[in-house]
Amino acid sequence: SLCGAQNKVTCKGSCQMNAPVVVPLRMWMANKSRGEIKRFLAGFSCFDQSKEVDEFLHLPYKAQRFAKRNISATHLVLSADQKEILAYYTLVCKPIALNAKSLSDADRQELEQICRLNEKTQCFEFSAYLIAQLGRNFALKGKGITGDELMAGVLMHLRQMRENLGGNVTFVEYEKGNETLFKYYSRNAFVPMSVKSDSTEKDGLSQMFRFLN
Repeated sequence: SLCGAQNKVTCKGSCQMNAPVVVPLRMWMANKSRGEIKRFLAGFSCFDQSKEVDEFLHLPYKAQRFAKRNISATHLVLSADQKEILAYYTLVCKPIALNAKSLSDADRQELEQICRLNEKTQCFEFSAYLIAQLGRNFALKGKGITGDELMAGVLMHLRQMRENLGGNVTFVEYEKGNETLFKYYSRNAFVPMSVKSDSTEKDGLSQMFRFLN
């Protein structure tokens, strides 16, 4: 899910001089009380943009518990002084299967370098990085980073992970028919895909992928 990609907000004030700081939620929570965590995370809001993105960060049994159990990794994008949440994103590694017939020749050739084609299903089956949550903080009212800047930071993070873990594909999921998100992801070099996964919760979702090159 994603919040705030559709509205570009110019980075203002101290953000121009001081780069945002990215901190894993699990690391940030260390040695903090439940009250401290709840109050700080409450400063993030997508307002009416995406209830799911808000709830995932605010409800203790979601982002916090997932981080503690290593189910997924949420990262806070903080202001340089680490007093405000500019954005956050959640990453997880998941198996997917790309239908070979739906891919361009160039994409098929790229995938042939990293995985085998299942002759029975005619799909490339492998694990990829899912950007499971992605949202900017609308409560900052004009301060912060743009949706494209946020995506650029996430892709840079994934490229760094690739150096240690391998892998060269990331993908996103969004509600079918959401033209705004389709345009946002397309602008950031994601392309539609025909996908099968281990999840049974894909109804009503579209998926797009891109290489990390």
